[in-house]
Amino acid sequence: MDINKISAPLISVGIPSYNRAHKIGETIDSILNQKCSNIEILISNNASTDDTKQVCEEYQKKDSRIKYFEQKTNIGAYANYDFLKEQAKGKYFMWICDDDQLNPNVLNKYIEFLEHNPDYNLVSGQIQNWRNGRLKFVEKNLSVNKSSGLSRVLAYYSKVQEGAMIYGLIRKEDLENIIMLKNKLGSDWHLVAHLAYKSKIKQLDFVAYEKQLDGFSGDWEKYAKTVGASRAAGKFPFFIMGLDAFNDIYKGSSIYHNESKLKRLIFGSMACFIIWFNFYCKIYPKIIGGRVKRFILNSKETKGKPVG
Repeated sequence: MDINKISAPLISVGIPSYNRAHKIGETIDSILNQKCSNIEILISNNASTDDTKQVCEEYQKKDSRIKYFEQKTNIGAYANYDFLKEQAKGKYFMWICDDDQLNPNVLNKYIEFLEHNPDYNLVSGQIQNWRNGRLKFVEKNLSVNKSSGLSRVLAYYSKVQEGAMIYGLIRKEDLENIIMLKNKLGSDWHLVAHLAYKSKIKQLDFVAYEKQLDGFSGDWEKYAKTVGASRAAGKFPFFIMGLDAFNDIYKGSSIYHNESKLKRLIFGSMACFIIWFNFYCKIYPKIIGGRVKRFILNSKETKGKPVG
């Protein structure tokens, strides 16, 4: 299938940006280098104080597919994501962070999958997560294809680690009436859960997205402050995210209101427990173990050094 022969902007790619003048050029280049031409690149500069505007305007002069928007005041990270979604004209839409990159020929593979699989509304590739130039882990095995919407939601919450599947390609029509949860950590998790409730989601078996953890996404307290979440959320992120998942399913989101109140109560409680279990029983012990190991190694090195 030659997607370049399809009329109108088929793919809308939104870049929410704030103070990333030194990085956003690499992000834009990774999109322009894709082997498809019928895309629109939407950039929303969230009142940056660096040279982001100048960098984006230079790219805009070189390629008419780039549309640049500038917020007069900082509207918040999640509102900036929602703004880009509303500007998109494509049949398909995706976000990409202003310091991340797409690997070559990713969009063609995404489009081909969605065009041939109408029972899926989100497709992603594997996500490589980097911190300070070092590969930390690869997020994979996130596909969810169960027949029940609520079962797909639970399956997704049981697999997600960083939430970067939000940077996959989405059917624009399935994003209608879905917005980021305001002032909440894990809003990206919950948005993908909404999509999983509506339809199946797929993660293809290749590395597609290079995710940088050097910004606020690598620091929960900084992240909480950036999105306007509570201090408690920054201190105990997964505990609060579990509670938010429960509240979203049980009474918060209209997405789930076709289900009975009892079913929402049960599945909301299960989602909360799954998030707590994954962190406190799987991830947290590894974090503590790593800290203890580093402490022991540092202690041995200190003892081995000559005094004076």
